[in-house]
Amino acid sequence: MRVHLIIFSVFIFIFSIPARCEIALSLVELLSKDCAAHKKDIMVSGYLAFTEPSSPESKARLYLNRDDYVYYNPRQSILVYITKDIIIERERFHEKHVWVKGTFECDLYTHGMRTSGITKLTGIGLLEINPEATNQNALSYGSVIRRNTPSSELENMNMFFGSIQKKDYKAALKYLDLQKDEFEYTIARLSWILDHVPNPFINSNQYKFCSSYRYEEEAQEPYVPVPGEIDDSGDEIATERRLYCYAKTDCSGFPVAGDPEKFPDWKNSKDSFCLEANFYDNRIFIDPIQFW
Repeated sequence: MRVHLIIFSVFIFIFSIPARCEIALSLVELLSKDCAAHKKDIMVSGYLAFTEPSSPESKARLYLNRDDYVYYNPRQSILVYITKDIIIERERFHEKHVWVKGTFECDLYTHGMRTSGITKLTGIGLLEINPEATNQNALSYGSVIRRNTPSSELENMNMFFGSIQKKDYKAALKYLDLQKDEFEYTIARLSWILDHVPNPFINSNQYKFCSSYRYEEEAQEPYVPVPGEIDDSGDEIATERRLYCYAKTDCSGFPVAGDPEKFPDWKNSKDSFCLEANFYDNRIFIDPIQFW
């Protein structure tokens, strides 16, 4: 009888232990109270954007809203450490309103600055769109204007499409603006994109080139580098950004000038798409951020 009582007591003790659950907090609470939730499991929502997309173990930032991301206001955000299985499939969550679960820490450091964030991610998902929301207009990142396009530039683009069609990723990397340490990761990304994301690259021969554009202005004060200028990390700085647009049949949908955010993206258009490229003193490379 005594043994049975002991076993029953142990049974009750085990099942009385509370299950691990997250504390639901707002991002405003985390930013204002700083360390109040240190080392606690939390759930929070915001606007997610990847900050180091070329790294297999990447960081993202969860912003209060899209404005803070566009105008880069990190004080209104927290870090979220993202693992490889999620960063490879970044289209699911990049530049989206999401909820995240994980362990919050307030004593993190990035680029020599103290910050806070979620270090052990246990869950992530998209937020449902509020049907009562009325202001869904995207912000402008600047404007673009149509330009004459030399045939040499189109040859580079056609070579890139050809290498993608053949799934010759090493050849494709020659036409992307990459650093050496980003090659392996980008190959994995291109492979996942071709297998899981509807896109025009495999059937690029169905599309014809329509027009290219140059950026007229940025959302903030523009800085114009000189050809061959090197940044602090030793990389050459692009002297100009350009947009190359394609369509299956009708090119009339592309305006003479406009907001680049309103141009079709390869991830969400079946009949037309545009790719952004960086120009380096007569050399042009496709900007790989579109595939990160």
